[in-house]
Amino acid sequence: QWGSIINNCRSLVRQGNTFFTEDRYPGYGNFRDYRRRVAAETSAFTRCLRCFLRGKEDEPNLQVELKALGFSPTEVKGYMAAANKQCYALQKLGETARAYGMADQDRARFDT
Repeated sequence: QWGSIINNCRSLVRQGNTFFTEDRYPGYGNFRDYRRRVAAETSAFTRCLRCFLRGKEDEPNLQVELKALGFSPTEVKGYMAAANKQCYALQKLGETARAYGMADQDRARFDT
């Protein structure tokens, strides 16, 4: 199961690299462009899922890792406050895709 999740995450990052062609700052966090933001958000998803599986004792590790990935203090607080952190991470990925302004056809391919 875990290997399948990681492979799907790699595919998501690859799609972000393919469809986010413009090098523009996403407006928040420590990211130079949307591709790097999607990579960090995808990594955040796997780390949030790991934290869920390990339990509350893993939350301090998650907080440090989210900071290291480049999320702002406000964003880290958002992740940490979420009741379901892995779903929150997926929500953030969707928000980033919408904020980029992908063409409808590209967005449909990105979602699959």
